[in-house]
Amino acid sequence: MMMKKAKLEQYSKLLRERQLDLTRAFSRNASQTRAEKEEGTEDYIDYAVNSYEKEFLLSLSDLERQELLQIDEALQRIRRGDYGVCQQCGAEIPSKRLEVAPWARHCVRCQDLEERGLLPQFAYRRLGSFEDAFEPEEEEIERGIAPMPEREGEGEEE
Repeated sequence: MMMKKAKLEQYSKLLRERQLDLTRAFSRNASQTRAEKEEGTEDYIDYAVNSYEKEFLLSLSDLERQELLQIDEALQRIRRGDYGVCQQCGAEIPSKRLEVAPWARHCVRCQDLEERGLLPQFAYRRLGSFEDAFEPEEEEIERGIAPMPEREGEGEEE
């Protein structure tokens, strides 16, 4: 059964709010880290070498990184139209489960199997890396709501 648009919008809002909470927590941690570094003896050249992405990754816990990836995957499923459907067995994920964990990709039974290591890893698409969570979707690029990704060789002088 296809989920109603209003329900999808509700889950999308929950996901984006949690995503915002996690990134705000990062911003506070990053500001605190910068202040501590400025008080320390670190060479400014060394400090400049550190990129925003590296700082972002280091300041997030493994659980926060995983949660951000799961949120991004859930938002992608909403865009594709398969949100709320178990990525393993195809059963509808109960709304009570989605209200508690809107990033859920499995029904309760399959989630239990995954946690026990009994689901094959190829059953659903995993993001290759944390950076993939921030790559724009092809649909976003086509609709002009995301910047075009740079392609190899673009912008380089020959």
